[in-house]
Amino acid sequence: MNSILMTALAIILSYMTAWYLLALLTKRNDWADIAWGPGFVLPALKIATDSKWISYRSSILFLLLTLWAARLSIYIF
Repeated sequence: MNSILMTALAIILSYMTAWYLLALLTKRNDWADIAWGPGFVLPALKIATDSKWISYRSSILFLLLTLWAARLSIYIF
């Protein structure tokens, strides 16, 4: 598998595991729910920064993903 994708997988796995452990410790599952939105942005950010090309289209897609993730987290919060 591609090393960028493996790195993105490791990022999301460690990110969501940390939020899961926080939810277990505090006995509040809403922490894990709030973390879903930014959980999509972190791997996309890693992939975007490691890419050898950044196009106008991919920049708009990343911006829309970030806005959606922020809206989702704020709504659940």
